[in-house]
Amino acid sequence: MRLHTCIIIAAASVYLSGYTTTGELVRAQGSLAARLFSQERYRESLEEYSALQGIADNPAKYVAIFGKANCYYLLGNFTNAEADYYKVIDNPYASPGYKIRATFNLVLVSHAIKDVLTCERRADSFIRTYPTSMFAPYASFYKADAFFNSRIYRDAKVRFVDFLKLYPECEKTNEATWKLSVIEILEKEEELKILEQEIRKIQKEIEEKRKEIAEREKALALKQKELEDLKKQLDDFKAELDARKKELDNFKKELDAYKKELDDKKAALDTREKEIAARQTALEAREKELKAYEQKLTTQVAELKKLEDLLSQKQKTLTDKESTLDKAEKTMTDREKRFEDAVKKYQSENAGGTVAAPATTTPAATTPKTTATTTVPATTTAKPATNTKPATTTPAAKKKDDDWDF
Repeated sequence: MRLHTCIIIAAASVYLSGYTTTGELVRAQGSLAARLFSQERYRESLEEYSALQGIADNPAKYVAIFGKANCYYLLGNFTNAEADYYKVIDNPYASPGYKIRATFNLVLVSHAIKDVLTCERRADSFIRTYPTSMFAPYASFYKADAFFNSRIYRDAKVRFVDFLKLYPECEKTNEATWKLSVIEILEKEEELKILEQEIRKIQKEIEEKRKEIAEREKALALKQKELEDLKKQLDDFKAELDARKKELDNFKKELDAYKKELDDKKAALDTREKEIAARQTALEAREKELKAYEQKLTTQVAELKKLEDLLSQKQKTLTDKESTLDKAEKTMTDREKRFEDAVKKYQSENAGGTVAAPATTTPAATTPKTTATTTVPATTTAKPATNTKPATTTPAAKKKDDDWDF
């Protein structure tokens, strides 16, 4: 960009010799301004071009204005530079070459101030108006570069690609290729940041799921302990029933029936315990799978979504099994309560018989059981029916006792 400007200014002093008003003064002024510009003494060169604008006639005045605009541009005064470039473009005496250069320099001004939309509009207008100009490839490049400098990388990438397709021989192709590589790296970094955020989010969700599973395991352990206590209680009940069997000979048949029923319930309880143990084993296996998935998480980023779906399915299965376990435990609790109620009822109904039995059986060890049952009504005159009912259970009472089971 600076090389093209220097060539333009260097040619200005020669061009002024054809449009003299005061002869040698104009040529000397133009030569001095161009020399100062080539020495990068832009402020002094600006003063000389301003003086030249005052003494040059109209046909040559646009050369001085163009030199001023270049000085303003290189000094960073883009507002004045833009105004002077427009003066050159609108000057009826300006040659086509200077108008083309002034139009192109407007693209550079908008590029320098990072006005991407204006830069693109001016570059497209320049390329449409002067498609064969030597500055057309540079206009296309600086249009893309304006988006790059403003960090609008997606639009910059599209425009750099168009530039490389249209102008592969331009000297700016290497820079454009390098900036395309930079854009791709930045895009990859952005994608990596997004991916890292998603990974952190998934890790957080997995950690929450692990905590939830740990809490559920604690609850399951408590439930298992409760089941063991219940089993112990059932064993105690069984021992107590065996002891009472000796005292309740008259109810042997009923007691045998109850014993058989208890055995069935115990078998059902054992089956439940086996199911619970199998479910616990399945839960432990699933926990190991979750740990294995967690270990593979860092190397299997592409399968994160699949792992999350699998974890959700396993969690749902765990929840269903826990719900089934809760229902089983509730059923066991209800049945045990009903069993206790039945035993209490049984004891309350047969309390009278156990008290009166010793009075009839103690006189003689060889006395038949039939005599005991016939002599009881004579000794307990206040309640004649208390010793006869336990021997024959009513159908309604029997049906009520048979209703409870495990």
